[in-house]
Amino acid sequence: MNGYGSGLAGWLLGGIAGGDGVQYAGPASLQTYHGAYIQDDFRVSSKLTINMGIRWDFEPPRTERFDRQTFWDKDYKWPWTPNAGWSWDQVLKITGTNMPAPDWVTKGIYGRAVMMGTKEYPGRTLQWSLPYHFGPRLGMAYQLMPKTVLRASYGVIWGTSTGSQFLNGSMWNIGYGDLARLVQGGSPDGGLTFPLTFDRPMPNGIGYVPVTRDVNELNKSVMGNWFLASAPNITPEHEHVISLSLQREFGSGTNSWVLEGAYNANLGRGIPYYLGMGEHILPDAYHKIGPLGMALSTQVPNPFYGQIAPLTGMGGATLPYGRLFQLNPLWSEIWTVGEPLGTSNYHAGYFQVEHRFGRGFSLLANYTLAKLLQDSGALDGQQGMPFPQAGLGLGSVYGLAGSDITHKMLFNYSWDIPVGKGNTLLGNPQTIGAKVLDKVVGGWSLAGTTTFRSGTPIAVRTPSNTVGGPGSQWYNIGMGRDSQPIFVVPRVNYNNGVSGHGALEGSAGFTPYFNPGAFRVVQGYEIGDVPSYLTQMRGPGFSQFDFALMKSFPILSEARRLQLRFEAQNILNHMNAGNPDSSIVSRTFGMITSQSGIPRRIMIAAKFQF
Repeated sequence: MNGYGSGLAGWLLGGIAGGDGVQYAGPASLQTYHGAYIQDDFRVSSKLTINMGIRWDFEPPRTERFDRQTFWDKDYKWPWTPNAGWSWDQVLKITGTNMPAPDWVTKGIYGRAVMMGTKEYPGRTLQWSLPYHFGPRLGMAYQLMPKTVLRASYGVIWGTSTGSQFLNGSMWNIGYGDLARLVQGGSPDGGLTFPLTFDRPMPNGIGYVPVTRDVNELNKSVMGNWFLASAPNITPEHEHVISLSLQREFGSGTNSWVLEGAYNANLGRGIPYYLGMGEHILPDAYHKIGPLGMALSTQVPNPFYGQIAPLTGMGGATLPYGRLFQLNPLWSEIWTVGEPLGTSNYHAGYFQVEHRFGRGFSLLANYTLAKLLQDSGALDGQQGMPFPQAGLGLGSVYGLAGSDITHKMLFNYSWDIPVGKGNTLLGNPQTIGAKVLDKVVGGWSLAGTTTFRSGTPIAVRTPSNTVGGPGSQWYNIGMGRDSQPIFVVPRVNYNNGVSGHGALEGSAGFTPYFNPGAFRVVQGYEIGDVPSYLTQMRGPGFSQFDFALMKSFPILSEARRLQLRFEAQNILNHMNAGNPDSSIVSRTFGMITSQSGIPRRIMIAAKFQF
């Protein structure tokens, strides 16, 4: 019963809010890829070189060996009409409101689940063919002075959808998808009760979608619940990559140092959006129906009662008034995964100093100042932003990305310790004791990596994408997934100014990392004003020292060598505190209960080469 109070209590009562399991008889999908690239270099003068090229990337629409792919047909018009005796005027009278009828009442209901290789859809796919993904590349290197070079480049880079968890094209609630789910639409009474129990997990087959080649039977099986399918216009994102750098060499030979300052930008466009915007959600619902307030929760007669399977989210005798404003009233939710809607903007400046290997020593030190803004995350939902509230657009969640790191400093180094034959110390061992000492302490090399970086942004979220859960009013009526919290009024400073270790639950002098009292859950049909990620504070910083010590020496001959290695990750065993718990309904909200990175790991190895 996760999301509906105590999960343990729900388990003891035998109630099931949902469940899923992997189906091992998965699809046999085919996704091919084609690419071509042309490049040429032009030496304009002794100081100026230009690189020009263009790349073509093409991923044809995927297919499945047995046509077990499903899509959403936006253009199909249902012949269904509301039940006899149902009218919009009746609904307005019950709710005491005055609103124009939704489009489906006057224009009909559009959209259904489709399956390929059927008489209605005889083709192999509905996915669009997009063969015109061209990526121009342009680079330039100009020698300003004998040891100073200016470099600049620009390119359009196309990504790939190969490897996505949604490659199979039949997801979650379809009989031959790779994940079966017990329930897709919550309950027919808005989360007050649930029809599933441990001893009756699938009443009337609810949650089980049998394999079928009949489009009508497929729709009958999934109607009233969720439906999830790949968007027909799913496409890899493209990125505008820009780079400008200035490099300067000091010294020469083994005393050479190279300094570099650079600006980089990566501007993502058309990023596949994880679930799409929702084919059921009324765009800008907050402004269009939000003024109705709690009247949206009023139970009104279901216009399709008896036509939709009972015990589904849309199958009850009554529905919340707000559900009738959905673009499609036959499903509780309809998602088309991978629509190219997202945007990201990354800008970074860095300064780097490098000493190339000489006199047994090398060093690479780099400092980066960066900022990453986005509205979508990745195709499979990683590092995603909260879903827009109440039908608002992606612009409402555009902001700092969860993976944004403002400051990062990195040191890479290696050093051949100058002890042993040919080195400063014990360079010419003559006695037996000196030769033995040379074998033991000579010829060792030391290498390491040291990382320092600032903390990542903190998200404060309401886990509201569950029917009947806290702050879930908009979700209950099918008009969104997430509901952001609200800053309390008068405003309270949420930054407690404590260290990550001081905010660890159970630590001496414990203080929450941020003030939980600065936020509250939305009430009624409010929407939250807390941004996707807090802008005035970050999670704890991170530091780590990795270290390696190596020695290689001959055994009887130069052809046989033994290498000894000692490696340690996080050799100082520094505990980096993780980000605080960001769930506003959690007992540990604002506290830190986890670490970032790993504890010390040590590996000792020997390798014999012959």
